[in-house]
Amino acid sequence: MNRRRASAVFAIFVGLLMLGMWSTLILTNQVPYLDTPQMEIKLHILTEMLTAVMLIIGGVSVLRNYEKLINLHYVSQGMLIYSIINSSGYYIDLGELIMVVMFGGLLIGTVISLMFFKDLA
Repeated sequence: MNRRRASAVFAIFVGLLMLGMWSTLILTNQVPYLDTPQMEIKLHILTEMLTAVMLIIGGVSVLRNYEKLINLHYVSQGMLIYSIINSSGYYIDLGELIMVVMFGGLLIGTVISLMFFKDLA
């Protein structure tokens, strides 16, 4: 598997995991404050879902060699980096170190994915 393809597969995999995680959490009523008028969690979920969809579209555009959409791969990975940093802050505030470490690993994986895509690694 060439490096660009590996980067695309990583993006699609993470996007599918994000969709699956949020869908499961919502369907099993495990999202705090979802039933309140507060918009913060709703907007957070919306941005996470948009990030997931963009990761999938960006990854597929790389696999299918859709040159007009290939920049979506960069955009989606940038969205993922923002999401990782934002979510890490939430778990730092809660004192949940294991989640922060997990997000750190995901951040490293995302940077490597971008390096693979640009063939810098």
